[in-house]
Amino acid sequence: MKTLGSRRRLRERALSIFYEADVKEVDPFSLLNSSESPIDKYLFSVLKTYSQNKQLVDELIKKNALEWDASRLNKVDKAILRMAISELLLRDNDVTIKVIIAEANELAEEFSTEKSSRFINGVLSAVIKDLQNVNV
Repeated sequence: MKTLGSRRRLRERALSIFYEADVKEVDPFSLLNSSESPIDKYLFSVLKTYSQNKQLVDELIKKNALEWDASRLNKVDKAILRMAISELLLRDNDVTIKVIIAEANELAEEFSTEKSSRFINGVLSAVIKDLQNVNV
């Protein structure tokens, strides 16, 4: 595996995979494994991190999506949150928290509703505080 493109393009591909997985009710990692496209190591890592931490990621979304029933979240927003939180769990020093949040907000602006960016930003800000408290 090698790096096959910009992180932005990889995040768009990850968003697509997370969205498709939610619609089909399957694990996103299984979709990557069935893909005929070359697999990028960063994309592989984000999807694997989600698969290994699915319960934690979804609990963080549920807890921090205040006054929203997680089962009723917009599927695109949920996919963006799953991807961004997985990236936060995976994060190494070459990607800052600010970049992860900024990219998630940009994806929400491009692919979701006009209010999604603010919602995503709020949830991710709260998730970051939770993750800092448990030192993940």
